[in-house]
Amino acid sequence: MTPLMYVERSYDNDLLLRTLDMFCSQLHDAQVEWDKELPMTALNIRNEKRLEGSVLFLAVKGNVCSLLKVLLSQFCKKQTVWYQRIDPSRVKVDTIRDEDGNTLLSYADSAAVTELLLPY
Repeated sequence: MTPLMYVERSYDNDLLLRTLDMFCSQLHDAQVEWDKELPMTALNIRNEKRLEGSVLFLAVKGNVCSLLKVLLSQFCKKQTVWYQRIDPSRVKVDTIRDEDGNTLLSYADSAAVTELLLPY
């Protein structure tokens, strides 16, 4: 197991988010295979249909930009024709909704998070 896998198994969401955000800010330029380093998070995002409790939701609500940037770029599809073809296992962010039908964008509290979410 890698250090990131141990962090991923943490039950303290705040600690998990802060630690993963720190790793992502340090490693964003590195050639990291995030789906192999964070298999539980990758599975969570790919199978997520409900917004509450998802790692994407926690990253948006916690204003954790480095982690959110990695999650979006590695596991989600941008709304362009080219991105629609590259990996069918990537998630369309707009398909993840809360019980009232709201998407992640409606929970963005900062301009930085909103700017990250808009292309997706």
